[in-house]
Amino acid sequence: MAMMKCIFLLWGCTFVAFSQENGAVKILDYRVTASMNPAQGKITGTASVWLQPMQDSVKRYSFQLPINITAEAIRDIDGDKYDHKRLELQNSLNEYTIELPSHLTRKDSFFVQIEFEGIFDTASTSPQFVNEREFILQYTAQHAWLPVFKSSSILSAELQITIPDSFAVIAAAQADSSAVSDGKRTLTVLYLFPAQLQDVFSLCGSKEIVEKKRFTTDSLFAISLYTSPTRFHQTFADTLVAQMIDAASYFAKLMHKEGQHGWMKYAVLGDNFVDNPPLLFRDCLLKRNSPAYAHVDSSIFTQSISNDWLFELARKFCPSTTDSSAVFHDGLANYLVSRYLMSISHNPLNEHRERLDLMIHALSFFPASPLGAGKTAQTNMTGALAFKGRYIFLMLEHILGRESFDTVLAKMNEQYSATPITVQNFQSLCEKEYGSPLDWFFQEWMYRSTAPEFVLHWKNEQTQRGMNNTTVTIEQRGDLFSMPLPIRFTLGSRVIFKRIFADKAFQNFTFTFPSPPTTVELDPQYTVLRWILDIRILAHARSSIFYRVINHDLVSSEKEAELVLQLDPNNTTGTASMAYFSLAKIAVLKNDMEKGKELFLKAMQATLRSSATEEQTTASNETRLYQKLSFIRFANIMEMEGKRNEALMVYQRVIAEGQREPVVFARAIVEAEKYLRNNFISDEALWFGLY
Repeated sequence: MAMMKCIFLLWGCTFVAFSQENGAVKILDYRVTASMNPAQGKITGTASVWLQPMQDSVKRYSFQLPINITAEAIRDIDGDKYDHKRLELQNSLNEYTIELPSHLTRKDSFFVQIEFEGIFDTASTSPQFVNEREFILQYTAQHAWLPVFKSSSILSAELQITIPDSFAVIAAAQADSSAVSDGKRTLTVLYLFPAQLQDVFSLCGSKEIVEKKRFTTDSLFAISLYTSPTRFHQTFADTLVAQMIDAASYFAKLMHKEGQHGWMKYAVLGDNFVDNPPLLFRDCLLKRNSPAYAHVDSSIFTQSISNDWLFELARKFCPSTTDSSAVFHDGLANYLVSRYLMSISHNPLNEHRERLDLMIHALSFFPASPLGAGKTAQTNMTGALAFKGRYIFLMLEHILGRESFDTVLAKMNEQYSATPITVQNFQSLCEKEYGSPLDWFFQEWMYRSTAPEFVLHWKNEQTQRGMNNTTVTIEQRGDLFSMPLPIRFTLGSRVIFKRIFADKAFQNFTFTFPSPPTTVELDPQYTVLRWILDIRILAHARSSIFYRVINHDLVSSEKEAELVLQLDPNNTTGTASMAYFSLAKIAVLKNDMEKGKELFLKAMQATLRSSATEEQTTASNETRLYQKLSFIRFANIMEMEGKRNEALMVYQRVIAEGQREPVVFARAIVEAEKYLRNNFISDEALWFGLY
C-alpha cells in the first residue's frame, strides 16, 4: 500500500497584485476543463489557451508538463494538430515544442488546446498527490498539474473541475458555481481580471475536513484553517488561527495596510511525514506534517524560526519587487514575524533569545552568495540569507530608531503600493529619514556574505578629581564593517548604555563615570549581527553538513567537523553530536562501515556539559536531534549487516523517547516510523543527505 503523506498547504490571498511580465509570451486567456478520479489517482482534461508573443518573428513555442502527465493531443483553433516535439528535462518536466503555421509578431495571438491525462503516484514525494481521502493540485513552475507557460499571470481564466461529491474542495478563490449530478460535483471558478496562475489553478480536496475561520476586528482580513478533526490536534489549530489573525492585524497596522482585504486559506492533509524537507514557493507554503502537531507546543508560537505559518502570512504584506526576493519577500517578511513575536512576549529575555536564535541561523562558514545576489543558486536555498535579511532590517531599525524606521515603512507603502520597489528605492527612503547617506551600511551588510567579529577590552583609571575614566578598545577581526554599537556599563545597581561607531580594526573610546564600572559588555541584546565564539563553533558544524549535502565535498566537510571537536573538546556547546554525525556519514560514503558505526555511537553519547550556560545551549535542540538521528543511522547499518530485529528495537526506542518532545524530535520520529514499516535500503543520496 502506498505510504500516506502529510502536507499542509498555504493558499495565496485573493489580493495578490498583478504585474506585467516581459517574458516570451503573455497569457491572454487560460481555460481548463478537467475531471478527477481520486481513487485511481487519475486526472484528464483540456487546457485551452490564447497566447500573445512578446517578441517579433516567433515561429515555434514551448511549454512544459510534469513527466506524470501526458499531452494526448495539441491542437490549433481549427482543431488541427500542431506538429510538435517532446524533450525530457532534468527537473521532472517534459518540454513540448510546437511548430506555428507562420511567423508571429507582437500584434498577433495564437490558440493552443492541450488534451492531457495524468496519473499521480501516491508513493512518490510529489507535492501533487492523490489518495482515496484527499488530493492536492497545485500550479507552480516547479510542480504543476497543468501545462506551464512562460508567464506566471493571466488576463482572464476559468477552471471547471469535476470530482466526487464526497470531497470538500478548498481553492484560493470562491467558486462561481457548483453543480451536483450522479454523485459528482462540478465546480467553476472564473477570473475576468488579471491574476496569478497559482491562485487560479491551485486547489485541494478532502473527505473529512473542518474549517476554523477568524476575521480581524475590522472584518477585512480572514484566516481559514482546514483540518481533519481526527488527524490534527484541534486545540493546536484553534491557537494557531488565533495567533495568525492577531499577527495579520499587527502586520497590517505596521505596514500601513489597514484597509487591505484578503482571505488566506491553509489546508492540512495526510497522516504522516514524507521524506523531503519543506519546499517553499513564492506565493504559498508546502510543508510536511509532523508528530508535533499532535501536541500544543509553545515553541512554534514564540520562536520565529519555528513558525513558517506566520512567515508566509507576513509575505503577503510585503511590497512587490523587481530585485532579489531574498531582500523583501524573505528578509522583510521574517523581520515582521520577529518583531510581532517580540512585541507580544513582554519579556526582555524572550527578545534576547529570539535575536540569538536569528544570529545562529544567519551565520555559517559555508560559502554562500551575498544577500543582494538573491536566490539564484542552490547555496541560497539553505535559508541562511533569509535570516540574514531579517537581521538587516533589525539593524536598520537600530540605526534609525524604531519610530523613524516605522516612518520608512509607512512611506514605502505610500509610494510603492502599486509599483515594485528596489533596494535602491528602499535605501533612499531610509536615507531621507536618517538625514545622511547610508551607503556604508547597504554596501557592507546587503552585498557581503560575511559578518564581523568584535572583541572588547577595557580598563579603568582614576582621575585627579576622583572620577573614573573607562577606556574601551574595540578590535574588529576579519572583514571591516561599519556599525553603531551599544555598550552596557554596570556601576553597582546602575546600568548605563553608551553608543559608539565602529569602523576600524582598532578603536579606543573613553568614558567618564563617578565610579569604576564592574562590568562592560558589548551589545548584550544582540542588536548587531556578528560572530561570537559559541556561534563560530556551531557554524563549523553546520558548514560540515552543508559541504556534504550541497557540494558533495567530503574533504571540506571532514575538516569542518574536526574543527568543531578541536575548538570544543569538552562539548560545552553541545555541537559534538553534529560533528560526529557528519563524520560518520562520510565514513559510510567511503565504505568504512565499522568506522561509521563507531562515530554514530560517539554522536549518540555526546552529551552537553551540565555547566553550560544558556548561551552555550543555543543549539541544544538541534544537536539533540542529531543524537536521535544517529541512533537511526546506526540501526540502518545494522540492517545492512542482516540484523533487522536488533534494528527494530532501536527504531522503537527512538519513537518512544522522541514522543516526549515531538517538536524537537519530529524528524527522527518520522525516520524511525518509516523503517518500522519498510526494510532499510541503502543508497548514496541518503548518506549525502541532510539527515
